[in-house]
Amino acid sequence: PQGLVLSAHPPAPSRPRRQTSRTFGGDLLSKGVRRVAFSPEDLEARQWLASLMEQAGLEVRMDRLAQVFATTTASSDGGDSGGGAKLQRAPLLLGSHSDTQSEGGWLDGALGVMYAVETAMSIQEAGLGGTCPVTVVVWQDEEGRFSTLTGSTAFVNGKLDETAVCLRGSEVVLGDAIAAA
Repeated sequence: PQGLVLSAHPPAPSRPRRQTSRTFGGDLLSKGVRRVAFSPEDLEARQWLASLMEQAGLEVRMDRLAQVFATTTASSDGGDSGGGAKLQRAPLLLGSHSDTQSEGGWLDGALGVMYAVETAMSIQEAGLGGTCPVTVVVWQDEEGRFSTLTGSTAFVNGKLDETAVCLRGSEVVLGDAIAAA
């Protein structure tokens, strides 16, 4: 709606949720995180994020690269409080990546994801999921474990180059990592 202002600033991700995101691959000694793309820690973090957004009423899907997409929903009764009715406009895409380098900062990428999640949850809770639709995305392999593959590049190009499944990242081949996800 015209003149709608939810907040001058996006909602701050709650401390407990930020701290929970750190537990997936967190290292207390270095204060870093080891959550490389397609690792068990990475996939656990993605499942946790998907569950969190499903509980908030967002429509969640995961593509073949284990990228998470979660969209606010409109109600089917004419209101706008959830329920999966058709969105009134194309959603705004917000998010980042949750994978890290072999030992990355615990908020690198993850903070962008958490801000996007909190924003989408606030919009959904306000009953504006169809009016001001948002899709949260959690990109895969933005830190380059598999060389030139990044989830956002595959998304923008509209397809995954079939030769990419042969890319080797540290100890695993991408095709095997995708199959295991």
